[in-house]
Amino acid sequence: METYWTFDEGLRTQFFDYSRDGTNYRKHHGVVGSNAQPSTLTPVALRLKAKTDTDGNYIIQGISFTGEGSTYSVVPLYGIHEFNPAKTLLFVGKNSLVHTADFEDVSSFPMSGHIYYAGTNVPVEGVQMYIDGLLQNKDGQVVQTDDNGKYNISVPIGNHFIEAKLGGHTMVAGGRWPTAGTFYFDRPVQYDFADSTLVNFVGRVGGGLSNNTLAIGFNLSKNNIGIATIQLALNNESFSLNCQDDHISNALTVRTWQSDTTSISSQAYTGTDYNAKYITIRTDSLTGEFSALLPPLKYKVKSIDVKSGIDFGSLPEIDLTAVSQEQTDEITEIFDDGTEQTQSYTYNTKMVKTYFAEPRLELIQMSVNGEGDAPKGVFGRKALEDFSDDFGTTPIDNIWTIDDSGRPAVGTLCRRHQ
Repeated sequence: METYWTFDEGLRTQFFDYSRDGTNYRKHHGVVGSNAQPSTLTPVALRLKAKTDTDGNYIIQGISFTGEGSTYSVVPLYGIHEFNPAKTLLFVGKNSLVHTADFEDVSSFPMSGHIYYAGTNVPVEGVQMYIDGLLQNKDGQVVQTDDNGKYNISVPIGNHFIEAKLGGHTMVAGGRWPTAGTFYFDRPVQYDFADSTLVNFVGRVGGGLSNNTLAIGFNLSKNNIGIATIQLALNNESFSLNCQDDHISNALTVRTWQSDTTSISSQAYTGTDYNAKYITIRTDSLTGEFSALLPPLKYKVKSIDVKSGIDFGSLPEIDLTAVSQEQTDEITEIFDDGTEQTQSYTYNTKMVKTYFAEPRLELIQMSVNGEGDAPKGVFGRKALEDFSDDFGTTPIDNIWTIDDSGRPAVGTLCRRHQ
């Protein structure tokens, strides 16, 4: 043997030649260059290796040794997988020819993505992540989406299913991936979930005191001020409430928000482009009521418009985030036989806006002396056929008169009494 380098001295910059002829060492020592990096891996051409079978078993045969024996490092390798232990040292000699070395694949792979309200780019915060039905924790904290709707979990190698859950919320496809069966995790995965939760926002826009107190959803009110157009917006208007397309031309389409009941014929929709950040609600033409199933978010009422130009003053913020909240309006019907029947209508949040006009009263006198209505501000007869006073008896036909400006003026009778 001309040269024998073991590279096991533990030195990073030097290695030594152990070859010799008798007691004469050849001393072909070397120095590692500045652009070379040490490695614990044996070159492929020099490796003894074997592959595991379907049961994970392997056999490495023909391992050579010199003298009393040689030390080998057994290292499991499979792509980006990780094993425990990472390697095992074995001494192979004439007295230790057979060894067993077991390894456990402890690989895990990142899975990440976002959770948005379905058809929007509005993130859902606080959604908890599960693997095979088990809630995930990291550093003592529950793994859940952040305020951008983003999640990150680490999934062990093998067949698993992932779930996204948030109390009271409904997820598209049950919040499960894959929707059936399992997925074999042997690589990183990117997947976005969607939250399809909707809650019932109801209300009425009308005039008069009764509209403040009538129950919603039973056609009890009358629309006496015209159809109202309500515009809602998120506090952060950079989000879009309409990310839908027609899947054919990829053109955005108007998104509709359904009424919760057939007894309220209102319309609610979100437009495209700039108008994709607003929800427009048009009240029922007959009752002035509305119902719209909306994502459970906070909205600000930007405007309430009616053709008559009524100003409703300051407008409220609408909080629909309490998805389990239920409010109920009821009516009770009493029949001729004395029995009663109560009907109820349930919703999440109600907004009633009522317009009260300032009262005005005008009094006019009808048919004065058979000559038609009296002018505004004038009451009583205009003429007397036989009027008697200290001046005598005479007919008077101008108890009051109308001047050139159309105003009532003092007539003859009034002047006679002055």
